[in-house]
Amino acid sequence: MNPPVHSQEEFPLQLDSRRLASLKRQVPFPCELTLLPEDDDHGAGAAALTCLEPLRLLPGRRLVCRARWRAAPVVAKLFIHPAKAGRDYDRELAGHRLFTAAEIATPALVARGRLGGGGRAVLYRYLEDAVSLGSLVPLVPTPAALEKLGAVLAAIARMHRAGFRQVDLHLNNFLWAGGRLFTLDSGDLAVLPAAEKARTALVRKNLADLLSQLPLAYEPCFADLLASYNRAAKPDRELTVAELAADIRSWRRWRQRHYVRKAGRDSSDFVVARSWRRLLACRRGYDAGPWREFYRRLDELVVAGERLKDGNSATVALVEWAGEKVVIKRYNIKNLAHWLRRCWRPSRGW
Repeated sequence: MNPPVHSQEEFPLQLDSRRLASLKRQVPFPCELTLLPEDDDHGAGAAALTCLEPLRLLPGRRLVCRARWRAAPVVAKLFIHPAKAGRDYDRELAGHRLFTAAEIATPALVARGRLGGGGRAVLYRYLEDAVSLGSLVPLVPTPAALEKLGAVLAAIARMHRAGFRQVDLHLNNFLWAGGRLFTLDSGDLAVLPAAEKARTALVRKNLADLLSQLPLAYEPCFADLLASYNRAAKPDRELTVAELAADIRSWRRWRQRHYVRKAGRDSSDFVVARSWRRLLACRRGYDAGPWREFYRRLDELVVAGERLKDGNSATVALVEWAGEKVVIKRYNIKNLAHWLRRCWRPSRGW
């Protein structure tokens, strides 16, 4: 008789927070940690927290994942830095209390406590069929998208009325589930100053930060979106698009510079691999399976693909790979002298 076959799901790798921090981006899923909850109403003591799928990873410091806790689906926020876990944990819980006091909808707290190895964890109710607002905003505005963005602006107004702001404000901080808007990231809140001039300046920058992330086609809609903010914030004097224009331009320039820098280093969005003869930068998700073969065969694919441009300095071809249409632009080396000149400065491709 053959022995029974057990999946990794049945026997996930056992870790503690120190080991999890040391793994950086190489965290195996599923994996399991021991969580000792604080204020345990059930009196059940420590139990296994099974991490099933990563949602956000800041290597060595924080992991957000879909998980299972006492047979219930949860979203687990794990703080694993040896020196900063306690501080990050306290900020997360303090922010959750601020959201609740301001009547801002946020996923319900399920459990909180200590991990084996000295880390901390906060578990939230898992929202079925939740969708990030970032994926619900098309390049061209639609009535449905504007309605959801209006709800986001109203939520930001309630934060400002309650005296705080989200420091890293972006659309992925908001989820749409069951016809409702939920606000995330309670660990990144800051109190607004009491002085009116400083407070108003930070409010403007905060709103401009969000609006600067929207596609340019949304600019004619900014006045309507600000109206949603003004109705909920009830300021002494309503904010206008003209007052935010300079900050919006400033944020856009900053995001362009930040994006270019981020694309050239290993980060949550990009994989960057360097060697003496090659530099590869690609989005995460395009670094595995058939895409590795794709990068090895670029010249071959350019020759076989549909030629869009065929010049001395650059060749552009349209190819199909892994079910996707891809345009490859290859900057050509014309001769040995050209190659030697390019050795001493960044390529045109870079």
